[in-house]
Amino acid sequence: MGDLYTTDYFNLMKERLNAGGLAAAWVPANGIREDDLKTLLRSFRAVFPHMSVWYRTPYRQIFLIVVGTPERLAVDIAQLSKRLHCSTVVEDLSAVGLSDPSRLLGDAADHRRET
Repeated sequence: MGDLYTTDYFNLMKERLNAGGLAAAWVPANGIREDDLKTLLRSFRAVFPHMSVWYRTPYRQIFLIVVGTPERLAVDIAQLSKRLHCSTVVEDLSAVGLSDPSRLLGDAADHRRET
């Protein structure tokens, strides 16, 4: 799986993005060495300088979802709230322990500090 976390792979992701698109990478965090995680995050940020790290720990497996864009991303909070309260989204989020969709935003960590 290491090939999925390289700058080369992240560049392939970037080449496939439509205008205004965003990239996401699922990262299993159990068992990954801290230095390896830092390298992965630096590689992602090198390609997608506007990034955030989302994490959930409702299960034994801790995982991160790294989301990024090549250009600054503006989030329309009203539109996001509307989408988060769509019945199918509410069901999916409930399945992973998020009964209140607004809490999803609390799981995002802006990754601006140096790793």
